[in-house]
Amino acid sequence: MVYLRTLGRFELISGTPPSEQVIRAQPKRLALLTYLAVATPARPHRRDTLLGLFWPDLSAEEARRALRQALHAIRRFLEDDILESRPDDSIAVTGDGSWCDAVAFERALDAGRTEQALGLYQGTFLDGVFVADASPEFEQWADLVRGRLRERATRASISLAALARSTEDHAAEVRWAELACRLAPEDEASARHLMGALADSGNRTLALRTYEKFAKRMVDDFGAEPSRETQAFAQTLRAAPVISPADAVPVADTASPSPATKRSPSRLLRRVMWTGLAIGGIAAAYLGANGLPRSSGAFTSADRILITDFRNHTRDSLLAGAVTEALRADFSQSRRARVLTRSQMQAALLRMRQPPGAPLSDAVIREIAEREGVKALVTGDVAALGSGFSVSAELTSVSRGEVLAAVREVASDSTRLLAAVDRVSRRLRRGAGESLWTLRTSLPLEQVTTSSLQALRLYSQALELGDMRGENRAAIPLLQAAVALDSTFAMAYRRLGTYLSEAGEQAGATDAILRAFRHRDRLPELERYATMGSYYLFASAPDSAIVAYRALLEQDPTNTRALNNLGAAYVSLKEFRTAEQYFHLALESDSTFSLLYNHLATDQFNSGEYADAGRTLDIRRAKFPPQQDAEIIGVSLALVREDYAGAESKTRELLATAGSDIERRTSPLRILGLLALIRGRLSEAERSIRSYVEIEARDGTPGEYLDGTILLAFIEAEYRRDPARAVALLEGALARYPLASIAPLDRHHAFLAYTYALAGLPQRARAVLLDFRTVDVSPVAIRGRMGMRDEGGYLRAEGAAELAEHRYKQAVVTLARAVEVSDCAVCALPDLARAYDLVGRPDSAIVVYQRYLQTPWSDWMGADGEFRVPVYRRLAELYDARGDTALAIAGYEKVAALWSNADAELQPQVAAVRNRMIVLRAGRPGH
Repeated sequence: MVYLRTLGRFELISGTPPSEQVIRAQPKRLALLTYLAVATPARPHRRDTLLGLFWPDLSAEEARRALRQALHAIRRFLEDDILESRPDDSIAVTGDGSWCDAVAFERALDAGRTEQALGLYQGTFLDGVFVADASPEFEQWADLVRGRLRERATRASISLAALARSTEDHAAEVRWAELACRLAPEDEASARHLMGALADSGNRTLALRTYEKFAKRMVDDFGAEPSRETQAFAQTLRAAPVISPADAVPVADTASPSPATKRSPSRLLRRVMWTGLAIGGIAAAYLGANGLPRSSGAFTSADRILITDFRNHTRDSLLAGAVTEALRADFSQSRRARVLTRSQMQAALLRMRQPPGAPLSDAVIREIAEREGVKALVTGDVAALGSGFSVSAELTSVSRGEVLAAVREVASDSTRLLAAVDRVSRRLRRGAGESLWTLRTSLPLEQVTTSSLQALRLYSQALELGDMRGENRAAIPLLQAAVALDSTFAMAYRRLGTYLSEAGEQAGATDAILRAFRHRDRLPELERYATMGSYYLFASAPDSAIVAYRALLEQDPTNTRALNNLGAAYVSLKEFRTAEQYFHLALESDSTFSLLYNHLATDQFNSGEYADAGRTLDIRRAKFPPQQDAEIIGVSLALVREDYAGAESKTRELLATAGSDIERRTSPLRILGLLALIRGRLSEAERSIRSYVEIEARDGTPGEYLDGTILLAFIEAEYRRDPARAVALLEGALARYPLASIAPLDRHHAFLAYTYALAGLPQRARAVLLDFRTVDVSPVAIRGRMGMRDEGGYLRAEGAAELAEHRYKQAVVTLARAVEVSDCAVCALPDLARAYDLVGRPDSAIVVYQRYLQTPWSDWMGADGEFRVPVYRRLAELYDARGDTALAIAGYEKVAALWSNADAELQPQVAAVRNRMIVLRAGRPGH
């Protein structure tokens, strides 16, 4: 047995006491083994990923040699077959014969064995470990895991302290509360709990020493004092040590409480506070415990703030917008409030039937605030003051209209304007109840935005166009100009990535996200975690994305974007039930985002919960204006219920609604083509897809032009059995747009290679796959990372090439792996079934074909439209061959019904199917 210890100690141990021995190994090799064992979710890791993490500065050949040597050495240490090399060039820890304390710790917590788990937590994860030459991404991963494990240990000790308090086991409560304080010594709520536990056990002296120690730490580390609540509790302990912490909370309401409320709330408040801490995390509890008294009008960590556009009294028409966005950026560092985004404001305006881009009156702003549950407004002015500027602002309570803070700062010239805005923001945040030490640890405004005022002007103008007016394409060149002025402007890169992605320009979007990731140190903390999560999602590394978003949620447990994107990460892992939980949490956090309903409905669809998906879409329709993406989910629901006419009718409505809008016409045209294909109307399918291709050609988007042409070639190869015509279409498209002229991520390598293989040109397919393997996806991509590429699609195309070469057994292996790793739940299934069929395993083919037909998958446009009828027909033939007459007839009936109005060229096939049905129904043997 081999033991890997990472908590407090970093060592590899072999054997069992008393004969155990410590295995001497280089830190990098142990770190590699630790990553393989601990990275979540547990699954194989591609060698390319490991190269980028541990040997980022070596050439590909040198890095692979170093990895081979490291794995060989680890296997020599382990002796047992613990490391498994997979055919897809990945490495996995099998779990047999090995044990890791960090993994065992989390498994024990997940199983509810809390005390056992805390017994395993002997110290910080990889404490003081430095791995020479490892990438920053590895260090970031280690930091995230370190924080997660410490946080989970802290929460576990808190929960045990709360349990001990409920049973009045004072000694146990003190023990667990002390552990919580050791794990999170800066957490004020933990300190108060320990003070209360010591006081309840009769040890007032230690309770007061705990307070003095914590107060000294606050002064030494943060230059601040404990909160009024903690000071008041300490004062109470000096006078009456039996009073609990909640009894010492100052009563802020002016009305005198009733006799009942003078006594009972103390225990209740303390219980609620610690229940919230256990569920929501230390940061949330700390923030909730350090606000101003209620009479101050300060708001709590869950409250929203609306920062309105500052009024402009200068000759520079863009200056006030730049100041507004700078203020938003600085407030985003606050943990006491969530700033209402421009997108949320625009969604509210749509529900209020306000025209996009219209000036916002005070009455409209107040209605937005009331609708969105905003607690406070920030309004302000920017004015010229000689050669300089003045910036003034007010923080106002929405419910009472009370001014909570009014500030004014002066800048002697434009170069000092951002510093003035920084001072304004911090004074407002202080007025909102944020603690002084939090403000002192916030990054300077220039560091979380840009030092270029002109870049900030362009950024604010882009957000006005994109988020408020919906003119995303018009915003893109402004953001590109902003990052040209400041190549480290991470927030501009983030927004640019979003707009480019929504415009279908995936190559540019990926590049922008990567650059935001590179400059993530120039982002506020929460935005930094969000950027890391986005990057890892783009890089096809959902396990790392999950770690990043969980770290964000530890700071902001109700962060809507993190909850939503965690759902997206679990979707990519096909863990749809878990994803659904996060989408629900995101909607509980903020139900004003229409897109969240789309994500939830899609996930419910992929879980097979079609009725729930329909209900989610109905709720969305009642709350928001119609939107194409949501209606396309409705088309998918109609299709899965075999309502083909309804699906077609809905899609034609979408096309009519799109009018001349190019972006909104392409998806309905492609869907109509696939719906026609399913029903055997090949000419109609071609017309729709050609219309789609022509639009993409006029729009100058070669990647989408190529995608549509590949689909046309697929119809020729798969349905008309005309490989020469299919190849001619593909070669014509590549003559017009050579692969080298198309952005790497827009080349549709997998679908192109797959169609070449179907057309009988496996070597041509392999040439395309070679381009897939060798091309750089971005100038700032991590060396060796295979992210942002369709690995499942690659393997599917490889398997299709093997089928074309009659290497059927190898094709089974390759296509089975494609099914396993693909982001698409069904795409490679027909090919795998065909491989089983050709290798002489009809029963396996039947199982896979059935899985294809029964697996829910909302993105049927890329998977279901292509093969539905061919699958029904071959499945019927296989049932027929083994004598399952009823099942064979059912399959033939599907073909006959779907192709009842098929083109004339397909009618001979329909006639053959119907004749076979007649034979089977008559009970006559033979074929």
